[in-house]
Amino acid sequence: QLSRGILSITRQAATLTPPGNRVRYSDVMPTDPRNASDTVKFLKPPVRRVELTIYFNASDAIQGSHVAPLSQIWKETYPRVTEHAPMPPEDEPSENISVLNENSSWPIPFTRYASVVDRRSVAFQRDRFEVRWDFDEESGAPYPGFESLLDTLRQESDVFSRVLSNSDVSLDITKAECRYVNQIPGMTAAQLAVGVLTDWQGSPGAHTDDSNYVGVR
Repeated sequence: QLSRGILSITRQAATLTPPGNRVRYSDVMPTDPRNASDTVKFLKPPVRRVELTIYFNASDAIQGSHVAPLSQIWKETYPRVTEHAPMPPEDEPSENISVLNENSSWPIPFTRYASVVDRRSVAFQRDRFEVRWDFDEESGAPYPGFESLLDTLRQESDVFSRVLSNSDVSLDITKAECRYVNQIPGMTAAQLAVGVLTDWQGSPGAHTDDSNYVGVR
């Protein structure tokens, strides 16, 4: 078990259905405020990628020998393995330069184990563990849902934690993060933002551009 118990990640959902597949906000959002916690479902989610990540402090530097058993444990479920240079720790500025000497522990690479079936993968490095799902353009397989990916995160992070505990390494969770990449074909970010905020009754002003990001406050 991870040292802070069961991980809980919450999400926020919004209706992003543009005209053409028109669904009014009131058709999918609970009308009774007492039911505001009800699950909101998209008719056809525009999700292209989801990343669920937990960050942690390890009681000791994680070494390659500590995580070596994972290649056998995950060889059937996640047979594709890639390794890349590790990303900077979450709590350090990206411009910091780390100097290693002969007594330093060599950081493990950012390692990803990927499935060939449902586009799921798990990845880790010295300060984080991640579950990711990518949309498959060829098969068009539907988004499995947040709850399904959260279950995968809980199960596989528990495997990761148990393997490390065999080398007397424990994990203390410091942060959890959920990232979605959504894509609405044929719409700019400004058009999407204005559509959602006006129930598709408004249109972006002339000063808006084709940026892929729009902030609202």
